[in-house]
Amino acid sequence: MPNNNLSALLIGPTDKTKIFRFGKIPRSDYDQYKEEVGKVLAANLSTVYLIPDEGVPLDLAKSYKQFGGQDVVGALPRGGCNVLEKYFQFCDRTEEVDGGWTVLNTCLSLRTGLMIGFGLSPGTLVEIAYSKYHKKYLGKNIPILLDERTISGRLNPELEDEVDLRYFNSAEKLNQFLEEIRRV
Repeated sequence: MPNNNLSALLIGPTDKTKIFRFGKIPRSDYDQYKEEVGKVLAANLSTVYLIPDEGVPLDLAKSYKQFGGQDVVGALPRGGCNVLEKYFQFCDRTEEVDGGWTVLNTCLSLRTGLMIGFGLSPGTLVEIAYSKYHKKYLGKNIPILLDERTISGRLNPELEDEVDLRYFNSAEKLNQFLEEIRRV
């Protein structure tokens, strides 16, 4: 049964092939990977937020729901986004942020207080990097859990030094991190 208070922003590339091309997950293992992660997310989170697009976060949100996850929220820039409408069907609801794409990519994590990353892209890096400013200027530390299996290697130490970044390399380790966060 999910913790009723823990929510997370799922981040990762729209281009799913990035986790195959740069990460350590073979395309042939992707369905099993989604199942393993979806079970952990459903067991630990009451709500997942994402930008509803065809990428890795949406695949994991679908798996989260398949294994009993409660609530998937699709976040949109102010005024919506027609290109994303076909993905709204996979969300329990959508919410607009008070701003455009820059606000969406930099401030969405404030709604959850936790980011879980599955692969990297320019947008994902913006989301991770901007957590520095939430901590520095708003006093809000936002942990970032990043799956090492979906990236080519760890991030630069210059970035790691200023954000609360924790790597995991298995569903079991993700579950352990989420259980620790729930206890706090």
